[in-house]
Amino acid sequence: MPDGIRTVEELAGEHRPDRVADLRELFPEAFADGAVDLARLRVLLGDAVPTLGADEPQERYGLSWPGKREAVRLAQRPSTGTLDPVHHESVGWAGTRNAVVEGENLEVLKLLQKPYYGSVKLIYLDPPYNTGHDFIYEDDFTEPTAAYLRRSGQVDGQGFRTSANRETSGRFHSDWLSMMYPRLVLARSLLAEDGALIVSIDDGELASLRHLVDEIFGSENFVVTLIHQRAKGGGNARHVVRGHDYALVVAKSLRSLPPLRRDKVVQGRVEEIDGVRYLVDDDVIRKTFGKYEPGVERRCLYEELVEYKGEAKKREVDERIARGELFLLPWGDGKHAVAKRTPVREASSKLYSIVKVLSEQGRKDLERLGLDGAFDYPKPVEFVQQLVRAATSPNGGDLVLDFFAGSGTTAEAVLRQNADDGGDRRFLLVQLPEESGQPGFPTLAAVTRERVRRAGRLLRSETEAEPVREPGSEAEAHPTHALPGGEPGSRTASTDTGFRAFRLSASHFREWPPDAGTLLGEDLEVFVDNVEASATDEQIVHEILLKAGVRLDTSLEVLPLAGETLVLAEGGTVAVSAARRITPEFIAALLDLEPAPRRIFLLDSAFGEDDSLKLNARLRLAARHGETDPDRDHALRTV
Repeated sequence: MPDGIRTVEELAGEHRPDRVADLRELFPEAFADGAVDLARLRVLLGDAVPTLGADEPQERYGLSWPGKREAVRLAQRPSTGTLDPVHHESVGWAGTRNAVVEGENLEVLKLLQKPYYGSVKLIYLDPPYNTGHDFIYEDDFTEPTAAYLRRSGQVDGQGFRTSANRETSGRFHSDWLSMMYPRLVLARSLLAEDGALIVSIDDGELASLRHLVDEIFGSENFVVTLIHQRAKGGGNARHVVRGHDYALVVAKSLRSLPPLRRDKVVQGRVEEIDGVRYLVDDDVIRKTFGKYEPGVERRCLYEELVEYKGEAKKREVDERIARGELFLLPWGDGKHAVAKRTPVREASSKLYSIVKVLSEQGRKDLERLGLDGAFDYPKPVEFVQQLVRAATSPNGGDLVLDFFAGSGTTAEAVLRQNADDGGDRRFLLVQLPEESGQPGFPTLAAVTRERVRRAGRLLRSETEAEPVREPGSEAEAHPTHALPGGEPGSRTASTDTGFRAFRLSASHFREWPPDAGTLLGEDLEVFVDNVEASATDEQIVHEILLKAGVRLDTSLEVLPLAGETLVLAEGGTVAVSAARRITPEFIAALLDLEPAPRRIFLLDSAFGEDDSLKLNARLRLAARHGETDPDRDHALRTV
């Protein structure tokens, strides 16, 4: 659109990865009349494309199923929804970097693409297993949840959850694949280059899932299939007692993925210094590597460094001793072993492919929180915590995403791992608001939030943190008319136990109809002000921020400005106002802001018919950034 006007859909689409554009940059000769010429592209690719006879179909290894084409299209179809903040269901809004989103996960994943592209360290999923019923996923999150669940086979005609069905009919495999494919495509784009996807699965769809991740991520990025030993003997199985499930691990880029780590089993010498326990490694340097003879010292002692390793190695060791990285440990006969200390909490070894955590522990985890029976077959916190420990770092604010959140195990696993190692990891959960069947919790999303709330409360009590004000239940009311800010945080000394709650809803902006050119009179007047009458200022601001690429955990500053309200994000570089009437005084106050925001978003309808005020504002704001052409400047956008 001209004059800096953007629809929210256009705003959300800006700066998204464009594969066609990437292809055009690599092979401009393969485009004709704006479209890809496949025959020409085949010639340009040369030997990379097999030569076929005129009537010979191309055969290649891959995964195919009825409905795949539509699943591919579904991943590419943009969302027209938004995420509304829900303060009264949040804990410590102002001070937390965690988030829990209620809504259909495919639509939510689409909305997360711009703000979170390439920034998630770990995605852990425990998706619904093949239920033996049809999965029919339309791009219509406004459909009633009950109807959605019935159509997708997750509940029966009476509303009861269906049990896992071992039906192997191709139809059911196809439905499950069509459900998973677009979600995994969108999940991949959210992963950081050194990030990993871990998916829990059973025998029913293990093979299909492996083919699926190979296609989406590339088989070269497959890491391992972990065995989750979840039961111990017993049972009335007809042939074999099944005591395990699986967890597929795949990297965004295997070359960039660090080793997956687990806590080291402490068997050696431990010292305590100033209250910190250290594992002492006295086998840092060896004379040679290979087989060792019994009774022969394999360590290269400090006094033997020159003899076995040379002068350069001794200088290196001396420098590391001076820096405190190594120390000398008396070893008898006046000699010393070269040793190093590692804090026990940081000691680790590579993850073993068999993880032993019994499933019954997941039930006990909920009982401990007073949520007995709130969720069927919850994953144990210890199991997920081991995966979080393996695939993330304590420092750096690693983000963990779970868009089949269920009972919220992933959130508690992140909280507990942070408490164990002083980490600053964050979580982002997404859960469908299906009926829970639990008194006091109308939806499973409500169970998810309450579990996270209670887990945080328990963790704070265990660490003897000062109590903080927080919602006591889903029904507790908190003011929702104000923009974020001012609510007490919810943090222990080292762990952020709060979360921001959001809910998926339809966009608060009317979509400009494709036949707008044929509208007349009153019909056209409806679209002069494209903001829904029921939308609050806060909902408008959050929708613009989300679709401008601002993350859900960003701190916001609310600033009174010339009788209106301006919201600043990302350290004041982004400014948004839902003011319904823009005045020259407001523009003048905008121009006086220091530092000047790099991006400003205002409602186009707020300028009314005063096009000169809007053009003058765009010119003056562009000039502040040294830009003479306002159409090339991003300082002021109207939506």
